[in-house]
Amino acid sequence: MVTITPLIGKFDESKLSPSPFVIDTLPNGWLLDLECHILYNVGLAAEGPIIEIGTWEGRSTCCLAYGKANNPRRPIFDVFDFGDVGLEEFTL
Repeated sequence: MVTITPLIGKFDESKLSPSPFVIDTLPNGWLLDLECHILYNVGLAAEGPIIEIGTWEGRSTCCLAYGKANNPRRPIFDVFDFGDVGLEEFTL
């Protein structure tokens, strides 16, 4: 599992491809704007299958899907979600 937040300082934002979406049009979620752009670039650069487990509201799914849609290799993108979990049921 890769957690994006601790990696943010390691990314050179100038090397990221611009995202074609407006952040405010994405579903609600916990991702920061930069994390959305990073996930878009992950989908854009993927050379193999992309698997997302647990989508919450779908914000990260949309970012990866936008990248995959613009990826000339057209990687397989599988999403596994086990249903909505409310904040009262979510534990870290």
